[in-house]
Amino acid sequence: MHGRGLIRRLYLSSVFGLIVGFVCWMGLVHLAELENWTAVSVGLERFLLGFAIGISRLRLAWWTHGVIMGVLFAPPVSILLLREGTTLFILSIALSAVYGVWIEFMTSVIFGARR
Repeated sequence: MHGRGLIRRLYLSSVFGLIVGFVCWMGLVHLAELENWTAVSVGLERFLLGFAIGISRLRLAWWTHGVIMGVLFAPPVSILLLREGTTLFILSIALSAVYGVWIEFMTSVIFGARR
């Protein structure tokens, strides 16, 4: 894939990361009642996950790529959630893997912007 295809993939995965980030931010602020800066950090991490999926050159199955990228990008921000307990920390890492798969699925399978 060259030029336009790479830009399209990057754009799509970033948009899906932004969507997931917004959902996480809303959930953490309203349901978990976390401080806004912590929730924003988690939301931005999800956006960064989408961006990283878009620029990644790893040649893996789409679902494997999503899981690996999600797990790799989760720990730095999930550490912030350790103050709230280990359950939220583990849940954040697990959901990051799920969100990575969803972002990759939407980008690669539904919209056909493969690596």
